[in-house]
Amino acid sequence: GQKQRVAIARALTTKPYLLLCDEATSALDPESTRSILNLLKAINKELGLTILLITHELDVIKRLCDRAGVLDEGHLIEQGSIIDIFTEPKTSMTKRLTQQAMHLELPSIIADRLRTDFQTGLATLVRLTFIGNNSDKPLMTTLAKQFAVDVNILQANLELVQDTTIGFTVCQLTGTQDAINNALNYVRSLSIKTEVLGYV
Repeated sequence: GQKQRVAIARALTTKPYLLLCDEATSALDPESTRSILNLLKAINKELGLTILLITHELDVIKRLCDRAGVLDEGHLIEQGSIIDIFTEPKTSMTKRLTQQAMHLELPSIIADRLRTDFQTGLATLVRLTFIGNNSDKPLMTTLAKQFAVDVNILQANLELVQDTTIGFTVCQLTGTQDAINNALNYVRSLSIKTEVLGYV
């Protein structure tokens, strides 16, 4: 950690317009990583210095970056704001990376159980993405009361990405096809990203 600080200080003495940080937190313990990230954030804000950060650690990107580019075998396959990269990834690789970083992969044991447990009635598996103030709404209660849909929450997670709260919920909606469609249309009207993962 101290060596990283010295390297950063040395780079700043030349008054650069861009600070290149190649794996600035690699091989550091969690506390030193937090300290270096806080230092880089302070440099960015106080000096107005653009930082180009190269890393394999998506937690670093979530905490520090405003924009990101994803490289695959030397090719830039996606770029955009951090919020867009994590909530609406465009490529399958970016989707895999962000789902791992946000712990969004539905365990196979749950997916297998869903296929066998719900043979009666129609059920829809949905992933909902809440951004900012949308995460404060009592959505599941509303769906159950207003649309006569049973909601089974299988997975939920809240993350802070660049001071913005992002929530993910994977749930199973059970009811008539009309009730489920009406519930999904209501959710979409709230600007909550709705991704149907499948029907069981």
